[in-house]
Amino acid sequence: MKIYYAFRVFFVSVEFLIATVALVTVSFFEKNVDVLVGMLNISSEIGKYFILLPGAVIVWVLKEGKDFLGSDKKLMNWPDYWRLKIHVFTAYIYVVIFFVMAALPEITKIGIASGLGLILFASGVIGCLWAAASLYFAQITAKEILNQEFQD
Repeated sequence: MKIYYAFRVFFVSVEFLIATVALVTVSFFEKNVDVLVGMLNISSEIGKYFILLPGAVIVWVLKEGKDFLGSDKKLMNWPDYWRLKIHVFTAYIYVVIFFVMAALPEITKIGIASGLGLILFASGVIGCLWAAASLYFAQITAKEILNQEFQD
């Protein structure tokens, strides 16, 4: 049951949708984005600085996830704690995938001044930020639930 739940969390998520949209965009609309990038005249130097954003997000997610899972004994004794761990570990997986997507244009020297580079970078940044926001709001919700349970 836990494996089924983990697969469901991984494949039925906004993060999976973002990755799928990125793949479809690269497959079918890369040439159109090339034209758009040509019209925008994006400097390849920009990517060197913007890569810091997904890098900072991945560090934050890894730190906050660790702190979140190990922060509260009440949370660890919660019967559905294993589900929470699956969600946090899935966020870890996605943030790493999206970080690689965002870094790939700079690592391979494609740069974000090309259609492929811009699609990968933008999708990676959006995915990283979405995974971080999901973890952030999960922390808030868990704290609300725990506070409500122990006030009743």
